[in-house]
Amino acid sequence: MMRLRFGLLGHIQSALPRNRNKVLQSTSYSTQPNDKEDAQEDSLSSADATWKTIFSTLDNNASQSQRQEIRNLQPADNFPPLIDRRRQLSKTKTNITAQESQIFEDILNLLFQHSPTSNQNPDKLPRRPKVKQSDTDLLLDKAREDLLACANDVDLFNWCKTNVLDVDSTTPTLPYLLTDLMAIFRDTYNNPHLTLSLFKHVKSKGVYHYVLGCTTPAYNELIATKWKSFGDLNGVKDTLEEMLTNGVKRDSRTEQLVEDIRNDVMKMFDNEITEQMASTLLRMEYTSSRPMKKYSRHL
Repeated sequence: MMRLRFGLLGHIQSALPRNRNKVLQSTSYSTQPNDKEDAQEDSLSSADATWKTIFSTLDNNASQSQRQEIRNLQPADNFPPLIDRRRQLSKTKTNITAQESQIFEDILNLLFQHSPTSNQNPDKLPRRPKVKQSDTDLLLDKAREDLLACANDVDLFNWCKTNVLDVDSTTPTLPYLLTDLMAIFRDTYNNPHLTLSLFKHVKSKGVYHYVLGCTTPAYNELIATKWKSFGDLNGVKDTLEEMLTNGVKRDSRTEQLVEDIRNDVMKMFDNEITEQMASTLLRMEYTSSRPMKKYSRHL
């Protein structure tokens, strides 16, 4: 038992000097009192020092002068290159040229010159030009006010006879009021038959009434009435053929109406339509499409 105890002590004593040398060797740079204070100051002032600087202080082969040089580094020198570059840019003052300064001064003078709070005479400030309404616009606004003032469909029809049905063909408000009345009688008073009668009456009064009164918007209301109120697909096709024959222009609303009708038909028959119906839809799409503009190529 005693022999075993002395054997363990011998092993501990033989291993102790080597461990103690390693500890002293790894901490030999901090044995001096001044070195310990400098290490504490460095740890407080350069908390974000690079790993390279930190590991360089742990190098066992570094000389005392190298360690002292590392301790004397300023905090700005310990930053990584990217952070150091950003700090240098943030501290750099940007100087504008004399030309740029003059441009800024001119802009500010221009802003203050037209400011409402300036001492400038308000009569000399620029004003928006007034848009002058034409005589047709004034007459149309007045007629629409009277139209909306009608209490019922009887009053509206009596007003319609005086201002639309019995007027001269050169009346500038004729095509606009005819279109408005066709839509109002169909949608507001649920009287699509009167809508068709209004269009037919103006058309039958003569060539001038037809050309000046039955314009594209009126034809669009006629198409909408034939489909929405009566579901007359052939009537819509005949109306489009009439527009094409008489040279009445088609617009985007005409195309949209035909597209809506086609979608309604396909939905109504679950996409299973007859050949005759398909031919009618194709003809409607052809007659409702606007003509392509011709572009000449300059060689």
